[in-house]
Amino acid sequence: MASDGEKENDLPEYQPDSLNRRRSEAAAEGRKASNRPNAGSAEFNEFEQFDETGYPDSSNAGHPVNDYASYHNNGPRSHESGNRPRYAMKSPRSKAASVSAALGAVSGLVAVICSVIFITRTIAPAALGFSHGIALTAFEWAACVFCALALIFVIVAKVGQRRASAKGRKGTWGIIGIILALLITICGLLIGNLFPEGVVQPSVAESAPAASSKTMRKGIETSVGTCTGGWRSLATSSYPGLTLAELCSNPRMAYVTFENQTMASLERGAVNSKIADLLEEYSDSSKAQGDWRTLNGKTWLVFGEKTNIEKLQKSWGGTIETVE
Repeated sequence: MASDGEKENDLPEYQPDSLNRRRSEAAAEGRKASNRPNAGSAEFNEFEQFDETGYPDSSNAGHPVNDYASYHNNGPRSHESGNRPRYAMKSPRSKAASVSAALGAVSGLVAVICSVIFITRTIAPAALGFSHGIALTAFEWAACVFCALALIFVIVAKVGQRRASAKGRKGTWGIIGIILALLITICGLLIGNLFPEGVVQPSVAESAPAASSKTMRKGIETSVGTCTGGWRSLATSSYPGLTLAELCSNPRMAYVTFENQTMASLERGAVNSKIADLLEEYSDSSKAQGDWRTLNGKTWLVFGEKTNIEKLQKSWGGTIETVE
């Protein structure tokens, strides 16, 4: 039998536990790795992935162990978004906001097109022949309606974007379309009030002798007949831009000449309104009864009954309009 002292000597010497053994092995592997050729920053010690308890160290972000777990938990990494998934699905609210923004842009574009047609026909009534079958005011109202629709879609897009916490500036094109359409429409209205007959008049073949009152009288009498009642001058001081205005009582006719085509465009509407007012004022008189027309040239206007105006048109040219 061995003594107690011998039993103590027979006890196994103290051995480090598994943790210390792994740490020692890791240190040895680290030294070997540092001595390898081409060892750079891309290489690492896989045992450094464990902390002092022997479990994976969460502080070693960027090492394959943690990247492996991050991949399964969060999907592929993105340098801009950290551990967030690279391909994130859009929420239904974000999709609805995008659709509303697109509809707002389309509505704004249609409003701009309608406003451009409106101002073009206001400036040049004879232009855009394909649109002559549609009233000019229809394009004006269409531009306003589509501006309202675009505004509604833009508001819906903005609200949807805010609720979805999405980035970007949805509805920008719709807002631009609204602003352009409104500006063009307002300019068209201003031009229409200043130039009721339009700025650019269609070219009309004419040969009216508008140089003087004598030649105008002679030209009218040659086509219609002699003015037996005599010609009487009319005051033109209240109509700037008018150079001559005379009236024949029998046959009942009158003519007006303008300084230039610009003044003719400005004052022609006022002259027609004055003629209509006089006819309405003396509607009870037999002299005011009849089918009245106006013959319009570049710098002149003649008023009279339909038959006489048609005769004069054959000689002078111009366009015939009804007095309303």
